[in-house]
Amino acid sequence: MDHDAVEKLIVDLVRERFKDAEINSVEVDEDVDFDGDQILRVKVVFTAADNRLDSGLTSSFLRYLRPKLSEIGVRQFPVMSFISHNDSGDVAA
Repeated sequence: MDHDAVEKLIVDLVRERFKDAEINSVEVDEDVDFDGDQILRVKVVFTAADNRLDSGLTSSFLRYLRPKLSEIGVRQFPVMSFISHNDSGDVAA
């Protein structure tokens, strides 16, 4: 897996889908789930009004992401976390 290509793809799609939020960072890590399956842990840190993203966009995000990952040969299931900058513990502004 080309980590940089996967990260860029996810960053681009997050920015495209969540236009009302500032995306502070996106972290993508390969991992293994409880059943031993390969997964991608994706952590998106954002700044938005009321520290919230549109729940319709977050709940449907995988429907847009999975086909794009498949196009570049990534088969791992992405496990998404959307965390407001205030809740991230990141002290840098």
